[in-house]
Amino acid sequence: MEIKSFIKEYKNFLSPKQVSTILRIFSKENFDEAAIIGKKEDNLINKNTRNAQNYNLNQNKSITETQWFNFICYNIKNKINEYCREKEISVHLHKVLEVTLLKYEEGGFYKVHHDNNAVAAPREFSVIIFLNNDYEGGSLFFYEPNGKTKIKEIKPEVGKAVIWPSNYLFPHSAQTVTKGTRFVIVSWVN
Repeated sequence: MEIKSFIKEYKNFLSPKQVSTILRIFSKENFDEAAIIGKKEDNLINKNTRNAQNYNLNQNKSITETQWFNFICYNIKNKINEYCREKEISVHLHKVLEVTLLKYEEGGFYKVHHDNNAVAAPREFSVIIFLNNDYEGGSLFFYEPNGKTKIKEIKPEVGKAVIWPSNYLFPHSAQTVTKGTRFVIVSWVN
C-alpha cells in the first residue's frame, strides 16, 4: 500500500450544527501560543516553526466543556477503530490524549513535522477536524517521509476529519493562512 492510502478523510465527522456550536462556545476563549514538542517534554514556543494559538478542551472547566470533550473523544475512538479495521491494523488503543482547538490567524502556519515524539508525546494516530473553510491558504499538506515531496493536499471542509498514523512516515504541514482565520480541532490517540 502507498503511504498516502493511510491518510483517510471522513466527511461529516461533525455536523454543521455541531461545528457551529463548538465555534460559538469556544472560539472566544483565551487561546495560548501553540508550542512544539521538545526532546524532554519541553513545550517550546517557536514562531518560526509554528505560528498558531491553542485552547485545550478538558473535562474539568465546565459541564458544557466536559460534555463536548467526552463527545469528541467518543467519536474519535469510534472512528479510529473503524480506520484500524479498514486498514487491517491490529493495535490496542489506550486513550485520546487531548482535544485541542487551534486558531491560525492571518500569517499562521505550522512547518513540516510529524506528531510522534517517543519520549515527550508517544502518539499512535493523529486526527484533525476542520471547523471552517471561510479563509484562504491554510491547506494541510502531507509529504513523502523525506519531508520534501508533497504527496497529498487536504482541502478544508466543515466537519471533515482526517486520520493518519502519527509516526515519522507522515510528515505534514499547515500552510500559511493568507486571509481570515482557520479553526481546527487536533487530537492524538495512543
